[in-house]
Amino acid sequence: MARWREIIAEFAATAILLALSVSTIVAGFATGSPVVTTIPCHDLRRLLTGS
Repeated sequence: MARWREIIAEFAATAILLALSVSTIVAGFATGSPVVTTIPCHDLRRLLTGS
């Protein structure tokens, strides 16, 4: 039974990581985002988000 707990924990952690990563990228490059007006340099935003 412990094996299923490990699988569910890995799935949940991966889902959280992906959700946070996608949210960060969307917030950094979406039209009208405050990040775009705060950091106008496209290359710097790419460096900060890792994309």
